[in-house]
Amino acid sequence: MSRAFNSFVRLQEGVYRFSRGGSSAASDGPHVTLVGGVHGNERIGVEVLDALRLAFLHAAPLSTANGLFPLVTRGSLTLVYGNPQAQRIGKRGSDPHADLNRCFPRDLLTNSVSTSDARSYEHRRARDLAPLFAASDLLVDLHSTNKPSPPFVRLSGHVSVPPRLWEVSGRLPTRMLLLDPKHLIGDGSVALTDEFVGIHGGMGVCYESG
Repeated sequence: MSRAFNSFVRLQEGVYRFSRGGSSAASDGPHVTLVGGVHGNERIGVEVLDALRLAFLHAAPLSTANGLFPLVTRGSLTLVYGNPQAQRIGKRGSDPHADLNRCFPRDLLTNSVSTSDARSYEHRRARDLAPLFAASDLLVDLHSTNKPSPPFVRLSGHVSVPPRLWEVSGRLPTRMLLLDPKHLIGDGSVALTDEFVGIHGGMGVCYESG
C-alpha cells in the first residue's frame, strides 16, 4: 500500500500538517485546516482529529458512505487540537472564564500584547495559531453543543454566501445553515476562528455537530 502522504510535520503543540504531491504542490495549496477541541469539553472534534491522524499515519483510507477516498491529493491538511490545556482537564477553557473562541480579533496579527493577555493561556494560544489560520484557504472548526440540538453549519460575515462556500458547507452532514453576517455571536466584531480566517481571505466554516 502506498503512503497516503509525502510529508508529515508537527508544527507546534497539537498542530500536525500532512501534505502530498511534493513540496511545490504542497506550497501551491490548497491549505485546509481542520480544528477540534477549541473548547475542551467538546470531544467530537478531538475524536475526528484522532481518527484522521491515525488514518494518515497508517496510510489507511477512511471509509465513508460513498466508499473510499484519498485523504490528501494535493496541497496540505493541518489538524489543530485547539486548546490542549482545556482538553486535558475536560473544561470549556483553561480557567472558568476563558474562551479561546473569542480570542481572534481582526487585528490579532498586528496589535501589541497586553499584560493581561500575556498571562492568559487562551490569548497566547490564539497568537500562536493566528498565522496558520490567516494562511488557510479553508478552515473548518468542529464543535458540539451543550444542549440537544440538530447539527448545523454557521457562516459568519456573509449576507450572500459565495458559491464555493455553499459547496463546502453542503458537504457537511446537516441540512441546517445559520448565517451570522454581523458577527453577533462575537458581540458584533470578529472574534471566532472561522471569522478570523474569513477576514484574511480564506473560507471559514463552523460546524456544530449537535
